[in-house]
Amino acid sequence: NTWGSLSAQNVCDYMGIGYDDGGTNAQARTALNHYLGSPYVPTIKGVLSKSAIKTVIDNNDPAYIQARRKKNVISYEYHAVALAGYNFSDNNNLKVRIMDPAYEVFKICAYNGSKWTFAFGSQTYTWYKTIRLLYS
Repeated sequence: NTWGSLSAQNVCDYMGIGYDDGGTNAQARTALNHYLGSPYVPTIKGVLSKSAIKTVIDNNDPAYIQARRKKNVISYEYHAVALAGYNFSDNNNLKVRIMDPAYEVFKICAYNGSKWTFAFGSQTYTWYKTIRLLYS
């Protein structure tokens, strides 16, 4: 209610980040602190375990997912989405629901036994880091 309708572009404008530039995890944490405030403490973590994903979703605490894809030998391109749900009914076919702010749509991120991946445009991105919304 504080911010009304808030888009990814609004956040980029506030943070001074170009729409296709991507931000760092530190910048994302700063934006989350600004927009959410107390009692949340945005905390940078690695890729979440299955049990941590369940805890986040079951407690109704969405998480920020930083994903990346190899751009060339020495650099990556990044994209961020929000963790919004999970389906762990089949241990061989684990899926999480994500919200992609670039398209403002929900889609699936699937686990292939070693990593979580999802499509963004014609590219495949891999979950790399997470910002959990812990409480103070």
